[in-house]
Amino acid sequence: MRLDRPPGVASNPEPAGGHRAGAGVIRVLSATAATVALCAMGALPAMASSAAPAAPVGSVATTVTVTNPSYIDTEQAGTQVMLTATVATDGTDGIIPTGTVTFVANPAEANMECTATLDDTGTATCPVTSPVGTWGFILYEATYTPTAGSEWAAQESSGEHKLITPDNTTTTVTGPATVAPGSVTLNASIVPYTGPLGTPYNILLGYSETGGDTVGFTVNGATQCAAAPMTWNGTVNVAACPTTLAAGTYSVVAAYSGDEYTNKSTSEAFTLVVKSPVAAKHSSKTTASASPTTAYTHEDVKLSATVTSSGKPTGTVTFWFGSRKLCVATLSHGKASCKAAFPHASKKKITAKYSGDSTHDASSGTVTVTIRRR
Repeated sequence: MRLDRPPGVASNPEPAGGHRAGAGVIRVLSATAATVALCAMGALPAMASSAAPAAPVGSVATTVTVTNPSYIDTEQAGTQVMLTATVATDGTDGIIPTGTVTFVANPAEANMECTATLDDTGTATCPVTSPVGTWGFILYEATYTPTAGSEWAAQESSGEHKLITPDNTTTTVTGPATVAPGSVTLNASIVPYTGPLGTPYNILLGYSETGGDTVGFTVNGATQCAAAPMTWNGTVNVAACPTTLAAGTYSVVAAYSGDEYTNKSTSEAFTLVVKSPVAAKHSSKTTASASPTTAYTHEDVKLSATVTSSGKPTGTVTFWFGSRKLCVATLSHGKASCKAAFPHASKKKITAKYSGDSTHDASSGTVTVTIRRR
């Protein structure tokens, strides 16, 4: 049940006031009876008896007042609501009207309308239950139908009486996920239940008459924005919370306040990482060399590497023969060297691998050494 929330329904004006004459009839009849008695005793001359006429059908004005729903009454779908109205006259004789009251829904909803008989206080009550899964609102009017042939006049209630079934909503923190320390703007979206419509819609549009429609943000349980305003960005309802955060990892939660037309909702915790941006590293180039390039078995060979870049590289250089680690040297002023010996004669392709550092990329170079038997 999706209603478009019309601005209201004009009520019929109350009819001109009137009074009930029944009590007067009783008094006139009593006086006539006394006169007849006096005539019978000879105290008065005989005269013809008469009786006051009864009040015409429908001549006594009535007032119908709806007490539930009130001007604005929000109830969840599936909740039974007791519609209530009272009927009274503007006379002073204290006589309570009889008859029935029909509660009429606008827009018409058969399962949300009912008729009840007035009790001895002039009150009519009957229950209605909005089906689970429905949302929107109904404007109620109560129509009084007097007992057939009675002097009371039919009447309709006045004023606006609105029964609202609120929409469910979903609130989601939408980011950012990673930011630099300092000024940060937290964001959230608030989407109402769309049912068969399938498309989010603007839940603001000035419908709320009780306020609300804000979003509160907490970061690690501490409030950052207690009531951030909501806006419609043309696609979805959003809220933003500007704040300042130092480096670290934070848990962000957003909570929508709701109003008489929409239920409140709270997001799942969202993880926000605040860290300094990583600067781009310098590229590096590694050149390997050996001395001597021809050596005998078990003879030390000095392995060297030169690392060049636009910065000042630091770190280590590791020399490898295949998967065999030969030696490790610390880089100093862009150069590193160490010694290694080989037990077997052959040509050896040596790889010098520069480790890189916080500001420099790794790189490698190769050199070939010939090893002979003695």
